[in-house]
Amino acid sequence: MSEKNIPLLEEIIDKGNLIIKSLSSLPIQESITRISEIMPKHILTVFFADYLKFEVNNGGYSQFFYNSRGLYNSLVEKALTNLGAKEFLKRHQDFILFIKKNQKLAKEFLKVGYFEDKTGFRDQIDTAMGTKFNDHFDFFDLRPKLLGFLFDYAEKHNLELKKELSEDILSYTN
Repeated sequence: MSEKNIPLLEEIIDKGNLIIKSLSSLPIQESITRISEIMPKHILTVFFADYLKFEVNNGGYSQFFYNSRGLYNSLVEKALTNLGAKEFLKRHQDFILFIKKNQKLAKEFLKVGYFEDKTGFRDQIDTAMGTKFNDHFDFFDLRPKLLGFLFDYAEKHNLELKKELSEDILSYTN
């Protein structure tokens, strides 16, 4: 695992944020479709794996679900597949199944504020996924760590990532 690619990973995340921001005026489902169409494979992989890592690390799978509104599930699945992070992918697929089985509660949870949840669904998500709020997140106890997958991916695909970063992707968003 090499930390020398941290600046490259940060640049990728910035580019991913620019792409998403540039599509924010579109209806949500259309913007998700456009993201998967225009975001290059390696940027998508790093961006959405990091997004999952960031959200889960800061507030569990409930925070990931609430902040993404459940819209990034397929993009995160694609990212974890590309990374070869099989245990993380399995955990994420379990999460998707949990949300599907509890659609009514999930919709209600998204209607209210994250901390205003009176249904207890936030805690149900985190208990089911082993990411209870303010605990040490079991998600990140998987070995190797997700950050290690990101470092390894950046090392292996360094040239492709730099090429994708140099492309004017934002011109495709108009």
